[in-house]
Amino acid sequence: MSARKTALVIMALIGLALVLVSWQPAGAQDLPKQQCDDLMYVRAQEQKGFLDFPGSPFKPIVKVTVSFRSVKNGTMGDERLYEDLWYQGKNPLGCRRYRDFDLDPKDLIFVYLNSSTSAEHAASANTLARLLLEALLNRDVICGVSVPSDSFWTIVDQMEVENFYRTAKLHGRPGVYISLPLVAEDGHKVSVVWAESN
Repeated sequence: MSARKTALVIMALIGLALVLVSWQPAGAQDLPKQQCDDLMYVRAQEQKGFLDFPGSPFKPIVKVTVSFRSVKNGTMGDERLYEDLWYQGKNPLGCRRYRDFDLDPKDLIFVYLNSSTSAEHAASANTLARLLLEALLNRDVICGVSVPSDSFWTIVDQMEVENFYRTAKLHGRPGVYISLPLVAEDGHKVSVVWAESN
């Protein structure tokens, strides 16, 4: 592992550890205002009838919109559109980016995820994996992901498709330890850890 990659991983773990230690079970809604620098929104929506013709290999199409806003110093900034992604299930089909990933380095980011169908869950999980990498490259830390309670375990299971596993399912210690904390709206929490293969 290169020195830069090692430094990024260590920085992500330290930031994540600081946030996890101070988490209270009061619920996901209180966390960002107290401890995070930025909010990110991942909104998945299945596009009913889009490219829906007999024999179409593309259906169902899911559009995922990603936006973010600053919450530094207790002030809520304007929501800014980052990108639109299109998926067929978990498979990415296209991307339209509206701006650079222009959050400040070393920011703590809290993500709100909104998806309801199985196709939307698959697209959302892939989007989360992509955003985690972008955040790490920008030296930021995703300190939590709020997931609707009724789809929480489905998202946890879908993250396994992206090679993120609950520690109980890991065989041995992963070579690179990248963790993504998921929290249901009712406060239930699970951290999933990236493993190269399981």
